[in-house]
Amino acid sequence: MITACSKEKHHKNEVLVLGTIHSSHLTKATYSIEKLTKLIQEIQPDIILAEIPPDRFEAALEGFKRDDSISEPRVMRFPEYTDVIFLLSKTMNFEIIPTAGWTRPMAKERQKNLSITLP
Repeated sequence: MITACSKEKHHKNEVLVLGTIHSSHLTKATYSIEKLTKLIQEIQPDIILAEIPPDRFEAALEGFKRDDSISEPRVMRFPEYTDVIFLLSKTMNFEIIPTAGWTRPMAKERQKNLSITLP
Protein backbone atom coordinates (compact mmCIF):
# COMPACT_ATOMS: atom_id res chain seq x y z
CA MET A 1 0.00 0.00 0.00
CA ILE A 2 1.17 3.50 -0.78
CA THR A 3 -0.14 6.53 1.06
CA ALA A 4 0.34 9.97 -0.41
CA CYS A 5 -0.39 13.33 1.12
CA SER A 6 -0.01 16.99 0.35
CA LYS A 7 1.67 19.57 2.62
CA GLU A 8 0.30 22.75 1.04
CA LYS A 9 0.01 25.42 3.72
CA HIS A 10 -3.22 27.13 2.57
CA HIS A 11 -5.27 23.96 2.27
CA LYS A 12 -6.36 21.24 4.61
CA ASN A 13 -4.10 18.23 4.55
CA GLU A 14 -5.24 15.69 2.01
CA VAL A 15 -4.42 12.03 2.41
CA LEU A 16 -4.89 9.48 -0.35
CA VAL A 17 -4.51 5.75 0.22
CA LEU A 18 -3.54 3.94 -2.95
CA GLY A 19 -3.52 0.17 -2.70
CA THR A 20 -0.90 -1.80 -4.57
CA ILE A 21 -0.93 -5.39 -5.76
CA HIS A 22 2.79 -6.16 -5.58
CA SER A 23 3.95 -8.49 -8.38
CA SER A 24 0.48 -8.52 -9.93
CA HIS A 25 1.27 -5.05 -11.33
CA LEU A 26 3.47 -6.96 -13.78
CA THR A 27 0.64 -9.19 -15.03
CA LYS A 28 -2.63 -7.26 -14.62
CA ALA A 29 -3.33 -4.86 -17.48
CA THR A 30 -6.04 -3.12 -15.45
CA TYR A 31 -3.52 -2.01 -12.81
CA SER A 32 -0.15 -2.27 -14.50
CA ILE A 33 3.13 -0.61 -13.61
CA GLU A 34 2.35 2.02 -16.23
CA LYS A 35 -1.07 2.78 -14.71
CA LEU A 36 0.38 3.02 -11.20
CA THR A 37 3.10 5.35 -12.50
CA LYS A 38 0.54 7.56 -14.22
CA LEU A 39 -1.66 7.70 -11.10
CA ILE A 40 1.21 8.85 -8.93
CA GLN A 41 2.25 11.43 -11.50
CA GLU A 42 -1.32 12.76 -11.58
CA ILE A 43 -1.60 12.83 -7.78
CA GLN A 44 1.70 14.75 -7.38
CA PRO A 45 2.26 13.70 -3.76
CA ASP A 46 4.58 15.51 -1.37
CA ILE A 47 5.04 12.43 0.77
CA ILE A 48 4.72 8.71 0.08
CA LEU A 49 4.36 6.44 3.08
CA ALA A 50 5.68 3.12 1.84
CA GLU A 51 5.23 -0.36 3.23
CA ILE A 52 8.99 -0.75 3.60
CA PRO A 53 10.57 -1.65 6.94
CA PRO A 54 12.58 1.33 8.21
CA ASP A 55 15.56 -0.94 8.93
CA ARG A 56 15.74 -1.85 5.22
CA PHE A 57 14.95 1.49 3.63
CA GLU A 58 18.42 3.05 3.86
CA ALA A 59 20.05 0.05 2.15
CA ALA A 60 17.46 0.18 -0.64
CA LEU A 61 17.85 3.93 -1.10
CA GLU A 62 21.64 3.75 -0.98
CA GLY A 63 21.74 1.13 -3.74
CA PHE A 64 19.31 3.09 -5.86
CA LYS A 65 21.32 6.30 -5.53
CA ARG A 66 24.49 4.40 -6.40
CA ASP A 67 23.38 2.62 -9.58
CA ASP A 68 19.61 3.06 -10.08
CA SER A 69 18.89 -0.43 -8.82
CA ILE A 70 17.59 -1.88 -5.59
CA SER A 71 19.40 -4.90 -4.23
CA GLU A 72 17.89 -4.91 -0.74
CA PRO A 73 16.21 -8.36 -0.73
CA ARG A 74 12.84 -7.44 0.77
CA VAL A 75 12.29 -4.21 -1.17
CA MET A 76 13.51 -5.56 -4.52
CA ARG A 77 10.62 -8.08 -4.58
CA PHE A 78 8.01 -5.35 -4.99
CA PRO A 79 7.72 -3.71 -8.41
CA GLU A 80 5.73 -0.77 -7.03
CA TYR A 81 9.02 0.30 -5.42
CA THR A 82 11.64 -0.91 -7.91
CA ASP A 83 9.77 0.08 -11.08
CA VAL A 84 7.69 3.04 -9.90
CA ILE A 85 8.32 4.83 -6.59
CA PHE A 86 12.11 4.90 -6.57
CA LEU A 87 12.24 5.76 -10.29
CA LEU A 88 9.71 8.57 -9.90
CA SER A 89 11.67 9.97 -6.96
CA LYS A 90 14.32 11.04 -9.48
CA THR A 91 11.92 13.28 -11.40
CA MET A 92 9.26 14.18 -8.85
CA ASN A 93 9.64 16.08 -5.61
CA PHE A 94 8.27 13.73 -2.94
CA GLU A 95 9.70 12.19 0.19
CA ILE A 96 9.52 8.43 0.73
CA ILE A 97 8.90 7.50 4.36
CA PRO A 98 9.21 3.82 5.32
CA THR A 99 6.41 2.76 7.63
CA ALA A 100 6.17 -1.04 7.77
CA GLY A 101 6.42 -2.42 11.26
CA TRP A 102 8.07 -5.57 9.95
CA THR A 103 11.62 -6.11 11.20
CA ARG A 104 14.29 -8.76 10.63
CA PRO A 105 13.70 -10.36 14.05
CA MET A 106 9.98 -10.59 13.23
CA ALA A 107 10.77 -12.17 9.86
CA LYS A 108 13.09 -14.73 11.46
CA GLU A 109 10.47 -15.63 14.06
CA ARG A 110 7.82 -15.96 11.34
CA GLN A 111 10.10 -18.21 9.27
CA LYS A 112 10.86 -20.36 12.30
CA ASN A 113 7.15 -20.73 13.07
CA LEU A 114 6.29 -21.52 9.46
CA SER A 115 8.80 -24.35 9.43
CA ILE A 116 7.19 -26.06 12.42
CA THR A 117 5.35 -29.21 11.38
CA LEU A 118 1.81 -29.19 12.67
CA PRO A 119 0.18 -32.43 13.92
